Amino acid sequence: MSRNKATTLLIALALLLAAGAAQGASYGSVRLLDPHPRVAAPAAYLPFYVGREAHVRLEVLDNDGKPCRPGTFGRVVMTTLQNYASPLIRYEIGDYAEVGEDCSCGRTLPVLKRILGRHRNLCVLKNGERFFPEIRPELTSFRHILQFQVHQRSLEDIDFSVVVRRPFTQEEKDELQAIVQNKFHYPFNVRVIEVDDIPREANGKFEEFKSDLAEARIDS
Repeated sequence: MSRNKATTLLIALALLLAAGAAQGASYGSVRLLDPHPRVAAPAAYLPFYVGREAHVRLEVLDNDGKPCRPGTFGRVVMTTLQNYASPLIRYEIGDYAEVGEDCSCGRTLPVLKRILGRHRNLCVLKNGERFFPEIRPELTSFRHILQFQVHQRSLEDIDFSVVVRRPFTQEEKDELQAIVQNKFHYPFNVRVIEVDDIPREANGKFEEFKSDLAEARIDS
């Protein structure tokens, strides 16, 4: 490929990304034991996932087993349509997702707005409320944080592990505790722990939040 052609392609790609064109992310599960483990693909003009019901039926259900409405979240369950040897019917893969509005492209397949996480990524409050916390946007002023993980140990206690460029001051630790309490709407006891490294989970993924209490099902 000539330099001019390569430059033209790079400019075209940059323009597409700047215009919000969908990137090639997909969503799937190897647990389906299916020749086609990808169960949702990106919509053409939206950052959503659209179900691929040619080989699998995708549903998002609440705690009563009813379909979730757009804007609410629930358990992702799948039914294989082409795996005749070992069919799976409403198989719960352990993920939670938020349901999106119908895709403007005209397709009527299920739409997932966000893949939120798994049971262990839910924060649990004393009143029974469960939610998926997002704390990264609140940490932009802490530029010396290289890596962090928030770990809910109990209904009262949270460990906030950080890998830092320099030690935290007590004032900064107090500020982190206030951020967690305000973001989670509960006066947790927050213990800030400076560590050299935060290991990944057994599956190789890194989780910014996890809870020891969140295995129960939820009502959204």
